Order: sequence, then C-alpha cells, then structure tokens
Amino acid sequence: MSGYPDIIAAGLRGNLCQKLDIMPNLRSLLPIVIASTLLSVQSQAAETNGLDLLGDEEATASANATTPPDAAPDPGSRVDSDADLAAARRAQAQASGLVLQGLDSIRRYNQDQARNATAIVDAAIAFGKARAMLPRGTDPEVVAEIQANLYWCKKQMNLDALKDYIAHKGPDFQVATAQMDAVAQAKVDPAYAKAYFSRAERYAVAHPDEPLQIAIHFTEVAERFPGSPEGTEANRRSAAAVQAQMRAIQEAAVTARETRFTKVQRVVAGVTPVPSSQSQKDALSLLRKTYSAQYAKRDQGSKGRLSRKLLADSVKNKTDPAIYHQMLSESIRLASESEAYEPLLDAADRLAAAFADVDAKDEKLAAMKRLGSRAVAGAITKLLVEPRDPEANLVAGKWYCFTARRWDDGLRMLALGTDDDLAKLAQMEIAKPKGTSEGLQTADTWYDLGQKQRAKEDKMGMLGRAMYWYKDITSGLEGVAKQRVAERIAEIDKVLPLDPDNIDWANLTANQWDKIKGRVVAVNARVDRFDPGVSMGPNDRVRVVPCPTDTWSIVFDGWYTGTARTEACDWRGYKSNTYFYGEGHFSPGALMVWVEKGDKQNAGIINGPGRIYFSPHILWATGDRTGIIRVKLVPAADDE
Repeated sequence: MSGYPDIIAAGLRGNLCQKLDIMPNLRSLLPIVIASTLLSVQSQAAETNGLDLLGDEEATASANATTPPDAAPDPGSRVDSDADLAAARRAQAQASGLVLQGLDSIRRYNQDQARNATAIVDAAIAFGKARAMLPRGTDPEVVAEIQANLYWCKKQMNLDALKDYIAHKGPDFQVATAQMDAVAQAKVDPAYAKAYFSRAERYAVAHPDEPLQIAIHFTEVAERFPGSPEGTEANRRSAAAVQAQMRAIQEAAVTARETRFTKVQRVVAGVTPVPSSQSQKDALSLLRKTYSAQYAKRDQGSKGRLSRKLLADSVKNKTDPAIYHQMLSESIRLASESEAYEPLLDAADRLAAAFADVDAKDEKLAAMKRLGSRAVAGAITKLLVEPRDPEANLVAGKWYCFTARRWDDGLRMLALGTDDDLAKLAQMEIAKPKGTSEGLQTADTWYDLGQKQRAKEDKMGMLGRAMYWYKDITSGLEGVAKQRVAERIAEIDKVLPLDPDNIDWANLTANQWDKIKGRVVAVNARVDRFDPGVSMGPNDRVRVVPCPTDTWSIVFDGWYTGTARTEACDWRGYKSNTYFYGEGHFSPGALMVWVEKGDKQNAGIINGPGRIYFSPHILWATGDRTGIIRVKLVPAADDE
C-alpha cells in the first residue's frame, strides 16, 4: 500500500500535469474503487447535496467550519491486488484525458462562442465524466479544479439553443447534467468562503498564463459567496482575469495576422567584432572543403538546399566567430542566387544579432539588389521599407504560398494584398476553418478560384491548396459529398505538377509516381536476391520509390492469417495485428532493398557504395509468391 500514491502520480505524469501543474497534489491521491463508479459517485453527490471536496470534512469537523478543507482525505478502502492497482491507473488515466478534452473545449468556446457554441456541451460532458470517476476522498485540489469548470459550464450553457446537439449526446449529456447540477446546486457553508478563495488564489499564482481558468475559479467563489469579503474580491479578480483574457485574444488575433515584415523586430545588436578579412577567407576555404560535394552542384535547387543547410548547421558553430560569420554570409549569397528568400532573410537577422555594426535591414536590401529586377525581390524590397504595401504583399504572398509552400506566412501577406478574392480566402484560413463544413467551403473556394486563373503557377498553387483541404475533410464526409470530393482530388492530382520539395514519399498517388523521373526496376517476387544491375558509388544516395498500386501475392501458412491462404500486398507488406510496417520491424511480404553486404531495409534512401538488391520480406511461415512491384530509383539530395 505504501507505493500506491506514487503509482497513481506516475500514471498522471503527462499532459494533464503539464496543463494543470498538479503533481504535488496527486501524490496524495487515494485508492479508487472502480466498480459502479458512476452510480456510486452520483449517489454520494445526491445524498450529501454538497461538494466532494468539502463532504468528508463537513461530516467529521463541522464544529470547526472556519478551517479550510485541506487536510489529508480519508484513506478509503485498501487496494490489495495488482488488478486493483491496474484498474485504478486506467480510471485515473481516463479521467486525465477527459479533463484535457474539457479544457480544450472551453478554450474553443471562449475563443468564438458563435462558431463553437456546442463546445460548451463537449466541455460539460468531459468534466462530468471525469468527476464521476473520482471517488470521495480524492485530493480536494484536483476535484476543485474540475468542479469550478463544471460550475462555469452550467452558467454558460443555453440548453434551448443547443437542444438538437444535446439530443445526439444521449446518456453522456445526462451524466454531465447530473454532475453540473450536483456542483451548482450544492449548499456550501459561508464559513468556507476563505477556503474557496484560497484555492482560487493558489491556482492563479500557479497558472499566471491561464487567465480564462483563473476567471472560472474566481467566478465560482464570487457567485457562491455573494456579499462576503471573499466573494467581493473574487468578483474583482474574475473581472480582471476576463479583461486579461480578452487582451490575450486580441493580441493573438493581431499576431495571427502579422507578417514577418509587419512584426516589430526586436533584434539585439551583436557585440562580437566582424572577423578580419583573412579570418573570413580561411573560414570560407574550410567551408568549401567541408561541404565540397554540395558546392560542386551548381543548379539553382542545389544552391537553395545548401543555403538552408548552412543556415541550419551554423547554430553548432557559434563558438567560432569566423566560421559562423561565413556560414551565414554564404547562406545569404547562395539564397540570393537561387531565390530562396527565407534563408536569406533569416541569415541576415542572425548576422545582425551576432556581430557589431551589422544592420539586418541593410544586409537584406543589399542581397535583394543583387537579384536585380525579379518581381519577388522587388516586392520584398518594398516590404522592408513599407511592410503593408498592398501590391507588394500580393506578389510576395503568392510566392510564399504557391512557390515556397510557406502558407502561414504567405496567407498573412495575401490578406493585406490587392486581390479581394485571395484576401477573403486568406482571412478564412487565418480564422482556422472549423469542422467538415467550413473545411469543405474553404476547399471549394480555392478550387473555384483556381479554375479561373490564367497564370499556371497561380492555378496550380490554388488547386494544390484545394486538394490539401479536400484531403483534410474527406474522413468527415459520407455519400454523394464524399464521392464528389474524391472525384475532385483525382481531377486535381492529374494536373498538379510534382513538387519535389513537398512530396509525401510514403503516400504517393499513382499519378505522382508516374510523374517522378527515375530508372524503373521491376522487382520479381519469386527472386530472393533480385539484381537489377545497378551499382552505386561511394558518395551516391538513391531513393527507392515503389509504385503505390503494384502488388504481389504471398502464400502464408496460417501463422499470420489464421488459415493458410494467399494474400496480395503492396510494397508495405501484409498487415496483421502483430506485424506492422516500420523501421527495424518488417511486415511479411514487404519490399526490401539493400546494398551489397549491408542490412536490408524498407523502401527509402540507400547509400553507396555497392550493388543494389531487392526481394520480398520472406519468413519461414511464408511460401510461394508471385507478381512484380515496380520501383523507381531517384537520386537523393544530400540534405534529404
């Protein structure tokens, strides 16, 4: 029994504890009796007509009503078996998850009550179920937090307006109603006002960045003890927390619309002197030697990748000013030569933050000037001086969205741009479409607008975004609507060009695979060591890309399938409840690839040197196999 509180505390160490910061209190949690939990807790609440966090002490110490109910709870029943401990952990973990759901639902409701009206019902259900799982004797601090939220849900809920939604919740909402009523209707002795206020105050001190929850806790105190000094102060503290929450929402709304150019830059000027010319020259020579393979590639895409790699690797080299300076300077140069504007801007900021007498804006303007009359460079130059210029925001926003695929940044610029249709769409996305209906509306709007475009890059960018949203909401559709979206996805997939920098290699469509350029190899399932006659050099890297629609057939003797039968599987192999495709654990029948005497691996990037071989993953429990799976061998970049 001595280790029981530690076991429960360990079970709760995770998201709930991060959100509520209640680990010290959870150390005193007591054994949880699982059987008939819901009925017993509801019955107890009804019998006492009070709150669980006060009930034990009201029964045992009513004569000392002014004492805050913070003493250790009654130990309750003993837990004598491992089964009881396991059941207790499961119940507590489930309650923890429900509390997290409730907190998220309350936040969504508070952010936009009109659009998220039903979230208050979801919150009540989650907190109601969580409270029903906690027995009398649970740490009062834990129960108080759940009950404060239930009290707030009860006060906020418009049952008439939510009638239809509630009807679909059935028994779940009945549980929530019982718990909300038990909390809201409980008669609490006025002598406990100080105890309630102290708990709310402790929460506020422990969670200064949670103004909404602070308001919820003080609201309960204010409404339970009106006219008392504690109630009056709680009312003031609640109002202050609400104002803080409103400010936070307003600031978040402003931040959500700030572009990287409209944000106030708070770069602290660096103090390290710029390295001498000779030091820079020596450092550059070392860089070119270290990254010789990448420097040897002169195409625009390779330069952009090297620019990003130098920027990423520079963080590890801050202790050597010359190396750090040259890595950032080279990142800027290579970015300007490849129109990779993001690493260019980021590297300039880092230079200014590290070295004295380096001005980030001047560095950016100089780099843009080297790009000449390119439209995007001209737009960014304009934004560096006039961050809200509408025409410049439109041009830069299109590049960020349709070329760089940095949608969060690009949408904020489009919202400030001169194209009204794009600005409205950007505003829709910035507001975060909720649910299947709004997601479908967003997808359809992108699709319709994309069909009107004459410029190919704009058209493909908009249709690609439509596809993103169509895929996102497919699982929430049924019937004709689902079929319509499937047809749209297939239609877009046929015309959408392949984007090498944004490919989901593990989930390619047939159309995407057809568009990939590479050597095709047809791997025969019958061959244990299939040799396509391909060798790799010491520095070669190749991506093996299987055709997503090709399959081969494997005869299983019953070990995996229950009865001996032939199963068709794609390159991922046969899926069962035991075996899963994944690194280091291969499904039977999965396509395997290896180089010479190297280890076998699933399809992906392989490194030379050596000859490449293929085979299905065959175990002793698999028999004959037939069929062919085609793969494409595609050169892989160094930073992939």
